[in-house]
Amino acid sequence: MTSNVRCHPFDMAEELQSEVMRVLMSGQSLQGDDVTQFEQRVAKMANRDQAIAVGSATDGLFFALRALGIGSGDAVLVPALSFVASASCIVCSGAELVFVDVDQSGQIDLSVAKSRITSNTKAILAVHLYGSMLDPKKLIDFAQSNKLLILEDAAQAFGSSFAEQPAGSLGNASVFSFDPTKVIGALGTAGVIAVDNNDLAAKLKAMRYHGKTSDGFVHLGYNSQMSTLIAATLNLKLNKNAEWTAERQRIAVIYNQAFLSLPITLPDSPQQVNHVRHKYTFLTEKRDDLSRHLSKYGVPSRFHYARILSDEPMFKSLENEDYPIARRISATTISLPSHAYLADEEVDRIVSAVTSFFK
Repeated sequence: MTSNVRCHPFDMAEELQSEVMRVLMSGQSLQGDDVTQFEQRVAKMANRDQAIAVGSATDGLFFALRALGIGSGDAVLVPALSFVASASCIVCSGAELVFVDVDQSGQIDLSVAKSRITSNTKAILAVHLYGSMLDPKKLIDFAQSNKLLILEDAAQAFGSSFAEQPAGSLGNASVFSFDPTKVIGALGTAGVIAVDNNDLAAKLKAMRYHGKTSDGFVHLGYNSQMSTLIAATLNLKLNKNAEWTAERQRIAVIYNQAFLSLPITLPDSPQQVNHVRHKYTFLTEKRDDLSRHLSKYGVPSRFHYARILSDEPMFKSLENEDYPIARRISATTISLPSHAYLADEEVDRIVSAVTSFFK
């Protein structure tokens, strides 16, 4: 097997070390020019007017909810299948959490969401799962027809697009994650909120530093700033994003072709989607046995996500319906290694390990 793009885990070592020393020598550990530069680059990629760097995507989701005026007495729709932060931020805002089942691709099912709307429903929090992206037009039409705000959780979808509309460009506010396991990983934790509204941007910028404005501490805020060091290293990594994405996509094609005849359900997304392959997943009823089999070959695997959100202990006190498709996906999904630093022989070994299980 030959590779069009090869990446090495140490190919940025010298550049990263140089940037770390530059920032340390500057003495400007917070609110440096590197943060502003990173914000501008993310805003451009997301086709947004402004981007606000914060300490984490979890903070970003919470800040966006509060800045949009969502709180006690309001209800927010959220998919039942996602990482816990997609739901915990709603509870922290004081709003009512309303889970919605997903479709076969794992994205929120808007037809089901319609039935969950009440007079208190104020917003929908839409999650792009695994590096794919839901249909922007369908989401916007749904929100407009039901007079809902849109909060876009694009934590896993940095760089993805649907018919050339980028993730992070939808609705009232969008949030990206740059935690170490995401599409681009920070040396720590980091997030960005992307918006088009200047007043909203000003409020979010104040909220990330205790609510401070030129008039003093106006809004109730927190200390959630992205360090200059993290921004500087993320700027370097951003230069590699296209290369890394292409490599993950190449590996996904190899997996798909190798697994085509196996009794599994391969990942699916609309043809219009540029899937950045944040995760490579597929469905199998023998998920747990396959995971144990892979470990014997030294191949790690993960379950994203082992529980649907309504089954998590922190949410069990809520009154919930059943979510059959989310529950099925949760019980049968397995994630394989999928990153730009996989060597060809490692990809071969993963393919062999998976196919040998089904022989």
